[in-house]
Amino acid sequence: MKKTKQTNLESLRKQIDKIDSQLAKLLVKRFDLVEIIGQVKLENKISVVDRNREQEIVDRLLAETDLDKRFVAQLFSVIFKESRKQQRRKK
Repeated sequence: MKKTKQTNLESLRKQIDKIDSQLAKLLVKRFDLVEIIGQVKLENKISVVDRNREQEIVDRLLAETDLDKRFVAQLFSVIFKESRKQQRRKK
């Protein structure tokens, strides 16, 4: 690979690294809120699972972006699963 192409690739990868770090930090914030929500649900005897809310989130994100529907559904399935797991720890 030529020097300029290699430099450009490195620069692009550094940008992706920054975005990945931002995504991870946002997930930490999200899961902090999930813990609080889990406590509220526990105190009010509300089910941890709320499929309607999950579907609303996916639908909203699909409307706001041009990301692939299947990708968004799979990505947030993992996020929702971890969120439910964290909320159940509160019990």
